[in-house]
Amino acid sequence: MIDKLIAATWKAQAAAGLAAQVQRATDAVLLYDLMALAANESAPAQVRAIAGQKLEQLQGWCNQLVPDPSLAAFYAYSAAQIKRFQTNSKDIGVPRPPAPPPGMPIGDDERDYAVR
Repeated sequence: MIDKLIAATWKAQAAAGLAAQVQRATDAVLLYDLMALAANESAPAQVRAIAGQKLEQLQGWCNQLVPDPSLAAFYAYSAAQIKRFQTNSKDIGVPRPPAPPPGMPIGDDERDYAVR
């Protein structure tokens, strides 16, 4: 399941413009949640181990070279946050994502939710 989430977010084709910012915000939420899961002392050891392994794999993936300077900066920041977390799992350096605002998701309208 974690691999599918990473494929649908981090490893999805990079968007442009406002969609790129939404994509990076989504990536940041998944990063936070993976760190929180890996640090969750109530979670089973196997679950924590898998979350930690996926973070390590994601860190390696973030070290790739990309031509977009903004995306490269986001990847470098994310890789550094994972490294910081690995050093001290009590310190999730990424701030807790804010709750989504009420209303339709960006780019959606009511017609998308109509029964057809």
